[in-house]
Amino acid sequence: MSKKIPAIANTVTESNRYKNKKEFLIKTNESFASRLDKDFGDLNSRAIEGGYKIPCKIGCSACCYQMVTINITDAVKIANRIVVMNDDEIDKIKKAAEKSTKINRRIKYDSQRWAEQVPCSFLVNNLCSIYDDRPIVCRATNTIEEEGYCEQLLNDKNPRGHEVFGITAEGYSNLEIEMALLNPLLDAGLISDKDIRLKLLCTQIDLDKLALFMAQPKAIREGNLVKLISIDKRTLNSLKKRSVNIGQEDEQVVLNR
Repeated sequence: MSKKIPAIANTVTESNRYKNKKEFLIKTNESFASRLDKDFGDLNSRAIEGGYKIPCKIGCSACCYQMVTINITDAVKIANRIVVMNDDEIDKIKKAAEKSTKINRRIKYDSQRWAEQVPCSFLVNNLCSIYDDRPIVCRATNTIEEEGYCEQLLNDKNPRGHEVFGITAEGYSNLEIEMALLNPLLDAGLISDKDIRLKLLCTQIDLDKLALFMAQPKAIREGNLVKLISIDKRTLNSLKKRSVNIGQEDEQVVLNR
């Protein structure tokens, strides 16, 4: 009996450690997402004052047909939501993710994902099924094109489509977003600036791969969430976006706009 007591104590301690780390990762993400949402609200107001309009609204989902990559804080927040989903929701996500990940493995250029007209694994009836927990990159996707423009590009399978989005609030870049999400982890001592996991935290995770990774029976979902929280190297490498050639063809797409 005496040999089992430390093991039980360690299990409780380990459980609390993962819970605290999960809550910290989610809080970090939500804090930045709240700031981003506010800044985009201000951006929308300035656009209207300047004679422009950001037409993005519930039900327009053309941007949800692009390849999406996310940060580890996004991944933990989304995975935490998926853990408590019911069997019907999980089944829908799994079927969608199997199709989208198959396409992602086959394509050579980002623009080809758009042309395939395959939606994000979390798009259901033109609505984001994880909207409140949607990734940072999705929050930062807006356009000032006229209403219906993006949908027409999608319907035409126009390779320009994946380039028309991304109107961003002032002061944001990919690096600044990464640091806004990583600095709280450094400040809290969860990682150090010399920690090899710092590079892992910058891993661009394929959202469709994450969907497939989490669309499992509940016990497996819970275990997979723990792997994400622990910043498991093997797990994160398996969820990485496949190296997609965004060189010559996509450069040409931009030049021809």
